[in-house]
Amino acid sequence: MSTIPSPISERVRFARRMDPASNACLQEAAASPQADRAEALLNKAARFAPESLAVDVARYKFYFYRGELASAEGVVRATLNKAATQGGFSADWSQHTAPLVDREQPESPARYYLYGLKALAFIRLRSGAADETAFLLKALSVLDPHDLVGASVIVELTAGIGDAVDAG
Repeated sequence: MSTIPSPISERVRFARRMDPASNACLQEAAASPQADRAEALLNKAARFAPESLAVDVARYKFYFYRGELASAEGVVRATLNKAATQGGFSADWSQHTAPLVDREQPESPARYYLYGLKALAFIRLRSGAADETAFLLKALSVLDPHDLVGASVIVELTAGIGDAVDAG
């Protein structure tokens, strides 16, 4: 007897270990063409697994891609605090003087923190806050010296924007 896959099967892998109810909501949200429905499902996933950093990432990406930068930033900042609490380190990126321990583990709180900082830098860049973006990118260079989360892309984008402004 064969098993027929669910129409909302694992389309996107959000995390290796995830609450099944949250994952089902995230999978359905990813498949939904209706933004209001997707948002409701993302929020439902967050209620099922309030400590899940993977759910938070899905939520801030959703808002970012919809151009809702203030909402995305709010979720990112909450995610940074949650990741720091879970990882046992300060949420204040300006306080760190060395790379984060466990940053090389793909689903560690440190890695989620670094991804959150990268997302915040991009949001602040899109919001026109060049000085804050530079500060965040500097912090990322200290916390993630091997660029595991790819912040160099934002550094290059920032440099390109600066070059375009200088040439204009």
